[in-house]
Amino acid sequence: MELPSAPGFSSTNRTDSPATQAPLSDKVYVGVMAQEVQSVRPEAVMRGHDGYLWVNYDMLGLRRMTWDQWVASGKKIPAPTTRH
Repeated sequence: MELPSAPGFSSTNRTDSPATQAPLSDKVYVGVMAQEVQSVRPEAVMRGHDGYLWVNYDMLGLRRMTWDQWVASGKKIPAPTTRH
């Protein structure tokens, strides 16, 4: 069962990994770290009624997907770049 969320916003109950398990769900999702998004796109993050940060993936131009969908897509995490 998925928890309801504000339109366009998604929330998870863990902040220690980009792949998190949604509350009351057996699905694991791949996503962004809300705290990192908040530092560059604060309008795309809100604090939910549950006290956790929620990310509006639509505002980021991203689609929320399960771990299995991400693996099947063949996508890879890009190597970090350094800024000078």
